[in-house]
Amino acid sequence: MTTISKTKLITLLHNAIDADNSVQAKWKDTGSVVRQWYAGGYESWLGEKAALIKDIIIPALPVKVQTDLLRPLPRKGTKDGDAYGTELLAQHNQDKIRARAYADAIFRKVTEYAFEAEIEAEKARKAEARKAEAEDSEEGEDEIDSAKLATNKAKLMADLSNWVKRLQKSDGEDFDINATITSLQATIAILTK
Repeated sequence: MTTISKTKLITLLHNAIDADNSVQAKWKDTGSVVRQWYAGGYESWLGEKAALIKDIIIPALPVKVQTDLLRPLPRKGTKDGDAYGTELLAQHNQDKIRARAYADAIFRKVTEYAFEAEIEAEKARKAEARKAEAEDSEEGEDEIDSAKLATNKAKLMADLSNWVKRLQKSDGEDFDINATITSLQATIAILTK
């Protein structure tokens, strides 16, 4: 077993980091050029995904990936499919699936760099919407919807319980909150008998 020196390991890591930084810089430059080239906005870009993959992504892919993507394949179980060969057809179908996934990944990467500001704004908007939804559900989570209850007794108990919860969270009322809560809880106790 060969021993790898610490210096050699550091040099290899340094080279890998430099290469990664170079690749990131190239992606940023490409994203900037794509953004300048494409006149439409982010939503339009996503809407034209299939055409953009066909027109600008596929021609930029390695030749083998292009071949796998563009290779016409017969349907399995047809006369042409049987003539093609079952194993070969299965292999070429798998190659085509991988090539489509690769092209899609490249499209997502180009999108990520070309529309970085729009993507960040969309993420922020979605996070804000989730936060607002969570706050709305927290406020209504404690309360019981008395309209869905069948009897007057159940509705009254639900309404009283909701008021107790609201008053427990309340501050600065111009009446005695504790006495009111005690009174409401006494009324609930009467209804439960």
